[in-house]
Amino acid sequence: MADECIEALLSAPSVSDKYRRNLEQRPIFIDATLGGGGHSEALLERLRELGADRDGSPDSDRRPLGMVVGIDRDPDAIAAATRRLRSYVEDGSFMAIQTNFADLEIALEQHGIPPVADGMLLDLGVSSHQIDDPERGFSFSKEGPLDMRMTRHHDDPERLAPLLSTPSTSAADIVNLSDMSRIRTILATYGEEPRAKKIADAIVARRPLRTTSDLVEAVASVVPERARSRRMGRTATLARVFQALRVAVNGEDRELRRVLTEAAPDIVVEGGLRRVLTEAAPDIVVEGGRLVVLGYHSLEDRVVKQVMKRGYFGKADVRIEDQKDVYGNYNGPPLPWKMLGKGSRAKEEEVELNPRARSAILRVGERQAGD
Repeated sequence: MADECIEALLSAPSVSDKYRRNLEQRPIFIDATLGGGGHSEALLERLRELGADRDGSPDSDRRPLGMVVGIDRDPDAIAAATRRLRSYVEDGSFMAIQTNFADLEIALEQHGIPPVADGMLLDLGVSSHQIDDPERGFSFSKEGPLDMRMTRHHDDPERLAPLLSTPSTSAADIVNLSDMSRIRTILATYGEEPRAKKIADAIVARRPLRTTSDLVEAVASVVPERARSRRMGRTATLARVFQALRVAVNGEDRELRRVLTEAAPDIVVEGGLRRVLTEAAPDIVVEGGRLVVLGYHSLEDRVVKQVMKRGYFGKADVRIEDQKDVYGNYNGPPLPWKMLGKGSRAKEEEVELNPRARSAILRVGERQAGD
């Protein structure tokens, strides 16, 4: 769904206004989940095309009409994206910063970049270069150590400490050292796994688990390969179990909420995902700018949808339903986002080319004046 993401970012009113007024200041976009750099590259290519069209020149080497800042906590991703986008790095149109996206504002300021952007992109899936590396332990279809940390164990903690919430706990630590109750809670909360207790019992019974295959065998001992419902089959169950452990290891739920509620109006909720959504994104994205989020499971999408509609996730002192007049019109304080349309999903043709896009759901929020 890369094309839809890029179009949503470039059609933002704040971007159109800059192009229409022919301002020298180029629009700035934040790719807060850089990964291998695919989305950043697609965005930079479109910005380069816009620059060539504007000058009436077919010159493919023309400088893009905008700047992209890529954020990732994984040093391997930073290195891979920098190599991939070297020409854009050299002309000053792209910069990669190693940091946790929940610490985005601090990282930008430390690199001399004002924490202000016309658009922010969050792709919440694990990047292909991480899934395809068996040593990372993200895939249940590849044999490897049961790790799942976004940052590698060889990172220098003192060098990274000011910017990263570097997880030192691996997935193996969680499944081998946690009691059954905690494992069950992780599977139920972050994977919404209906067999959470049965699987947690199987994990405890088969400890120690050191590899992805060990975990797969533990799950397989209590989950049939096929079931009447595809959701209850082994493949779907393994996807939920690995997802739950990945989120628990990396604190992704906390980071996303913060980004959505702070950063995107202020940078975006309570740690990780929540903090990004509720603190980071609102602080950084300018009025008329866009927040574009690709989620891959219901837990993520529920957070994103509620923050875009209400400006917060979970309980609040004053519910949005209590801030409407007798006709149902909202009359409370300004909300940070206006959600544009409903969530959209990948088309069949894209799913055939990229099966990982099957569960993706795209949501777009536009920054409002006020809060």
